[in-house]
Amino acid sequence: MLVPRRALAGRGRRVNRERMERGIREFLEGLGVDSACPSGLAPDELLRETPRRVAAAFAADLLAGYGEDPDAHLEPVAVGGAAGPVVLHGIRFVSVCAHHLLPFRGQASVGFVPDGAHVGIGGIARLVDTLARRLTLQEALTAEIADRLAARLRPRSVVVRIEAEHLCLSVRGARKTGHVLETLERRGEPSAELERMMLAPGGRG
Repeated sequence: MLVPRRALAGRGRRVNRERMERGIREFLEGLGVDSACPSGLAPDELLRETPRRVAAAFAADLLAGYGEDPDAHLEPVAVGGAAGPVVLHGIRFVSVCAHHLLPFRGQASVGFVPDGAHVGIGGIARLVDTLARRLTLQEALTAEIADRLAARLRPRSVVVRIEAEHLCLSVRGARKTGHVLETLERRGEPSAELERMMLAPGGRG
């Protein structure tokens, strides 16, 4: 049994880029940096356009997922006679940490055992991308991907695994580059076959 789509994410949401630019300008000035005329440089050489560029980068790219409905990517399709596990490995993504506003990036593996409804693999990839391009944490991102698949397709089993490196650990704090944080979420009944496919070598690297 399928469930209705959720309401369109971001419906009625209005991005105020002018306000974003003012905030970024205040941030630079709070650092002691004059975004209008940096010392020793002509205004247009360095920071004059930084507030506009940063606002555009976040609104139109890094956090563009707020303007999309994740469930719109999960159109159920019938595949006659196909009842075995489906796993898509190597879904690369970039997200933004809600704690530090720094990116983290990595790859997701998404698998499920259908109970009558399948979904196009492009839809799975777009679901990951839409949810990743929001302010989030890796643990929350992993859980939301699993929850959305479980709610929309009603499969027997869902497993989602994400591996990522976080700039908030690489460039600040402990400053440990090359790390990999792994998170995993399961929904539904256990499936040994799905688990084996999720942990297969093809899902790494």
